[in-house]
Amino acid sequence: GIYINKDWLVQVSGCRILANGGSGVCVINNVYPPAQYVQNYITITKNYCAANSIAGIRFVGFYTGGTALKPVYGPSAPQQIGCIISDNTCYLNSQYGIAFQGGWSTISGNVCTRNGTTTAHAGMLCNAWNTTVSGNTVYDSSYFGIDGGGSSACVFTGNTIS
Repeated sequence: GIYINKDWLVQVSGCRILANGGSGVCVINNVYPPAQYVQNYITITKNYCAANSIAGIRFVGFYTGGTALKPVYGPSAPQQIGCIISDNTCYLNSQYGIAFQGGWSTISGNVCTRNGTTTAHAGMLCNAWNTTVSGNTVYDSSYFGIDGGGSSACVFTGNTIS
């Protein structure tokens, strides 16, 4: 799909991203130890991401420790801040519809349907700090509707999960 690495002020909007071997939209900086604040103010909006092998939208890289082969995730060292993921449709992706790890961001108005193939995945993952998750609709996920584990100072409001 679309791969973004160590960029600022990027917008991905109005794309149809289907059946990729990875994620539909992937924002990640694969380095260890992780660098903080290297990809900020990225907007992902009004995209259709379906049948991708990993996630519809994968916005990750939030480590607090561990090793390169076995990182420990948590909210103390975000690689990204000030991001917006809104009004996307994520359907039938193998892991998450949307996976987000970061801080000071907004995830709103997305529709995630039939995502995940194992008991470890969800319609949405929000492993974040000081982030608002609102007005999303999540249907028919393999396990969780919205997984907010590991989050701190976040607001989850007005979401519909079935």
